[in-house]
Parts: sequence; C-alpha cells; structure tokens
Amino acid sequence: MEYSPFLFLQDLLTYAAPKVQRNNMPFTLANTWEQRKLKNFGESYSGLSGKTKDDFGIGNSKFITYKNIFDNEMISESQMEKVLINSSEKQNKVNISDAFFTISSETPNEVGMSSVLNFKHENLYLNSFSFGFRTNINIDNYFLANSFRSEYFRNNIVKLAQGISRYNISKNKVLNLSIKIPDFCEQTKVGLIFKSINKSIAANEFKHLFDVIYINYKNLRLFLKITFFVKR
Repeated sequence: MEYSPFLFLQDLLTYAAPKVQRNNMPFTLANTWEQRKLKNFGESYSGLSGKTKDDFGIGNSKFITYKNIFDNEMISESQMEKVLINSSEKQNKVNISDAFFTISSETPNEVGMSSVLNFKHENLYLNSFSFGFRTNINIDNYFLANSFRSEYFRNNIVKLAQGISRYNISKNKVLNLSIKIPDFCEQTKVGLIFKSINKSIAANEFKHLFDVIYINYKNLRLFLKITFFVKR
C-alpha cells in the first residue's frame, strides 16, 4: 500500500503535537469523548451477490469497486463502474454517509481498508469483496472517515487478519471494534480540518500542501491541537 501524503502528514503532526501549547483549546478533550462499538451505533450489510462477469461493465447502475475503497478515504465518483441489476434482484443499495470495509487482502496490513460515501447517487451498489456499514446516529462523514483510517483503528483491524496466502477479516469482529465519538459540533470541527487537507491532496498538490502549512501558521496550530487530543 502506498504511503499517502495524508498519512504522512497525520504522522508528522502526531509527533509534533506534544510540543504545542495546551491552553485556549477550541475543542473538547478527546478523553471526554464517548467510546462506542460500531455495532452499537450502526449495522452492516453485504455487497453484490449472484453476479457473473457478464453483468459488469454494462447497465444503468453503478457499483463501488474494491480499489475505490482501498485508494480513497472518501469514495471517488470517477472510479465507480457499471453493473447490470435486474428489477427482480434483491441487492443492497448504498446510501450517502455509508462506510465500506474491504474484507480480504494479500497482506494483513492491508485488510479492512475503509472509505465513506459523501455524495448522493441513485442505483449505487457495493462490490462483493467488501461490506457496508450504515450508522443510526448523526455523524460527520469526514470525522468518520478519519476515525476508520486512524492509526489506532487500523492497528486494531490488522489484529483481526487471518489467513496464510490471503488474509481475511470477520465482519462481526470489526463491528466489535470501537471509536471515540464527540458531539456532532465537535465532529464537524475536526472533520473540516481533514476535509481541507483532503482537497489539497486530491488536487495532487503535495508541495502546495506543505506551503499552505507554513504560510497558514494558525491553521497548523489548530490542526496540531486536534491531533494531540484525538491521539491520546
């Protein structure tokens, strides 16, 4: 798996964060956030079933590919592909704000990669090598995406990998994992920071991203404060 600029920046700020002053914090401390298992604030569903190779690449419906989930913290609309879905079929449609996890990989460190859908799309489905997760609470999409890609959560996902030549994870065991969730107002504050960073990365402006960090010192301090308390 490629080490993305997003992950590089996240690690950089994690190590730098302890040096940031701790006064005048604009966010609540992460140790006051509620620890919740996934199964207690949402439910899972399966991807496409009963399809053959002839059903793909045609039709009026789209599906989210394994690679789309693997490559992106947020689902890319340009990477979706066509699939034929007949009116008699019973398949699970995906909704905006759903999260997705890949089920298997060739290495344990790459199992359970996640992505979140941040736009509406009619007749959209999920590949059969992943599963969906739909929350039953109001939660910020960017906050959720970052939580599932965080070092803490990824380390717990990797521990679930089982296999020899190919590694798999149990959907039920993933649902037993936990993340820390603040109130929605706090989520959006954190989510906005990661959204702005993702925009720079999506524009393929790696150098520009670091220019922005140095020039906008106040934004850097704000991000460091968030990182420091989220990582604790």
